[in-house]
Amino acid sequence: GGPQAGDRAPDGPLLAADSRRETSLFEIVRAPSHHLVVFEGDAMPTSDERAPDSTSAVLSSLARVPDDLVASHRVFRRRDGASPRGAFIDVTGRLHSLYGVASAGLYVIRPDGHVGFRSAGTDMARLVKWLRRTFPCLA
Repeated sequence: GGPQAGDRAPDGPLLAADSRRETSLFEIVRAPSHHLVVFEGDAMPTSDERAPDSTSAVLSSLARVPDDLVASHRVFRRRDGASPRGAFIDVTGRLHSLYGVASAGLYVIRPDGHVGFRSAGTDMARLVKWLRRTFPCLA
């Protein structure tokens, strides 16, 4: 399930993990760039520096990508545990459901609010291929 590439990205409520401020997906992706939304399901790292192994690979690969091209956002379904800096909590589980993500998944939302890329799990090879095709400067 979930939206396909080219579909309008659905919105839903989020909670900023560090400040507990209520927000929404559309609010965090409103800056004019592409946004990688890393859905992490119930996985919650124990500190700001640690992340589940698959997420670590995604985030370290994106460290070389300028934020004005692709900004990344981590979305967890759980409330308990540590609150990693810059992460968001899908308190109701609505976004995970709307995006068809049971545990982990990747979505890139384009500046026009549509889905540019999606992957069940954290398929780095497909994401890197898409990024290089979309942004030739990264090749």
